[in-house]
Amino acid sequence: MPLNLPDLNLSLYSIPKNGSTTLWIWGYFLRTGGECEKDIYANGWMFDGQPEAESLLVRRDPVERFISGYRTSRDKRGLEVGFSEFVRRLPELMASNREWAHHFRAQADFFPELPLREVDQVFDFTEFDKVREFLEERAGLVLS
Repeated sequence: MPLNLPDLNLSLYSIPKNGSTTLWIWGYFLRTGGECEKDIYANGWMFDGQPEAESLLVRRDPVERFISGYRTSRDKRGLEVGFSEFVRRLPELMASNREWAHHFRAQADFFPELPLREVDQVFDFTEFDKVREFLEERAGLVLS
């Protein structure tokens, strides 16, 4: 489901590991005018209703995303295997851990029903500042 911004006639399709937390925080601010004081993921009301007329999606190079996931798992989650063994064991790791399965899913898996060719605004993860600029211009507000 998209994060809907009715005042902007825009829906934000968020994909984990593609800047989605930042996108959701900005969406929360644009919907309420305030900062989120609790877990942003607990705000299910932001995903209400049908998608708006226009849509926005942030894509990320799948190889870059995969390598970033490995580094995060190694550096912040205590994974103690080299890259080759990690790649070899990935199906086993994904089958044994929901977080891993979620983290390493293909980006397209998150929106099997979304015809990606119909997304109006597509931004690359490496140019995330352009997402902010687009939303600021559209809303007439400054996002931090």
